[in-house]
Amino acid sequence: MNGAHLHLMINHLPVIGTLLATGLLAVAVLRPNDTLRRTALALLVLGGFAAGAAQLSGEPAEEVVEDRATVNDSAIESHEDAAKLATIGAAILAVGAAGTLLAFRRRGVPTAATAVLFAGGLVVSGAMAWTANLGGRISHPEIAAASAVAEQDPGAPNARPMAVVE
Repeated sequence: MNGAHLHLMINHLPVIGTLLATGLLAVAVLRPNDTLRRTALALLVLGGFAAGAAQLSGEPAEEVVEDRATVNDSAIESHEDAAKLATIGAAILAVGAAGTLLAFRRRGVPTAATAVLFAGGLVVSGAMAWTANLGGRISHPEIAAASAVAEQDPGAPNARPMAVVE
């Protein structure tokens, strides 16, 4: 296993975990259920750790792929910049979730705290999704080509990716 393989295994955890936690928080805001709220908050904490692990595995992954002819350096840099912001957001959200769990360990988590963390979860989920999209452009030519076609003619309903020769 190399750095790129490790990064690809880890990087899905914060994206999916944060999105799942945010979905659970949405339900928990509408249907007050303390167990559901605590589960969602615990997932946000785990998502923060997973984001840190994905961030740490990014540099070794870059070293594996950066010299390949099919890899665009600007795609790596864009992904790296977005990943830093998404990781900071996930860390802030994880600290907020952990603090909420500690502050309300002996009583129910209030709806207001749940709603605030839900809003943060929406922002961080969006940042994670954007980061993942940028990461996919690094070594998935079908994503990069489709993005190029969409940027040239965003209104094209059936824009097909250009062929990429490897």
